[in-house]
Amino acid sequence: MSPTDKHRLTGFESLTLNRRSDELSEQFSTPSDPRFWIRIELPLSSRVLVTDLLFGEQDEYVIASALSQALTVLGVSKPTEIVFSNLGPVGDGKTTEDAQKVERVVEAMVMQRRRFIIGRDYEIVRDKVDLVFRFKIFE
Repeated sequence: MSPTDKHRLTGFESLTLNRRSDELSEQFSTPSDPRFWIRIELPLSSRVLVTDLLFGEQDEYVIASALSQALTVLGVSKPTEIVFSNLGPVGDGKTTEDAQKVERVVEAMVMQRRRFIIGRDYEIVRDKVDLVFRFKIFE
């Protein structure tokens, strides 16, 4: 962890994120872990499509904080859905393991953001697994 990474009052570690944009997506990485990567597809709305989530050497709580930070930077403070697309082939053990990690990330993120998960579904798109989370937003 770099000296610029700080613990927030929530107890979640925060990564220093680099942002890169193209016409299709916003990407976030960190200089402290070259294998960490988040890609969020454009256009942005209250339904967020995460097309890549590579953990690198980070644990679920750090990833939750990074995802929350990325959404805040993008101006998506209260998503109603987050879709993690193309986690892997249906029936593959690594797909199941990755889906479980993503579930822990989202559970940590909603705890940090004080939101509630009201639904989670697995969808099959072209023989690949997508994981969809729906959230309750309190005004």
